[in-house]
Amino acid sequence: MIPMKGSKNKALFIDIDGTVVEDVGYVSEPRDLKLLPKVTQTLVKAQNAGFLLVFHSNKGGAFQKKGLTERGLRLLDTAFRRLLVNNGVKTKVYTYYCSHYPDTENQIQCVCRKPKTGLFDKAIKELNIDPKISFAIGDKISDLLPALAVSVKRVVLVKRNGEYFDIKKSEDKINIDRCNNLSEAFEIILSLEQKVV
Repeated sequence: MIPMKGSKNKALFIDIDGTVVEDVGYVSEPRDLKLLPKVTQTLVKAQNAGFLLVFHSNKGGAFQKKGLTERGLRLLDTAFRRLLVNNGVKTKVYTYYCSHYPDTENQIQCVCRKPKTGLFDKAIKELNIDPKISFAIGDKISDLLPALAVSVKRVVLVKRNGEYFDIKKSEDKINIDRCNNLSEAFEIILSLEQKVV
């Protein structure tokens, strides 16, 4: 169900692989979906705090290297949603995927593969989201760059397997918070939301 038109919604833009579920390398089948610790408890807290949960993921690698198909992606998405709901998350969650893989030979690029903003632009339009009261969480800089580009209030980078995945010297100055996991990230977001600007 799409939120009703009217006042703008606040959202959490959340990367899936490595942030919500274990990143086993090109997650492509329902059996690959294994929730990380404290994820569903955190998502329930976020919903209770009035956030729309907007999940996003690049799936081009799984299409290219694991043979994932559009039908397979639909099955994977259904399994992901069911996994969340079976663990207490309300059914109103929203998922956006990019199924494209970069065609470097022909220099063809889609508009939705992160760090492009296509998935975020689509969600903002469809769900009547106000980026300025929204936040983003991910385990890669490429998960957060599109959120910064659409002017969310703040982004938080979480560790993958105990370390930050793709921080580079040139990106160290990006205005982000860093922490261990989704649970800690949401606590940071709650504290930022409560600050008087």
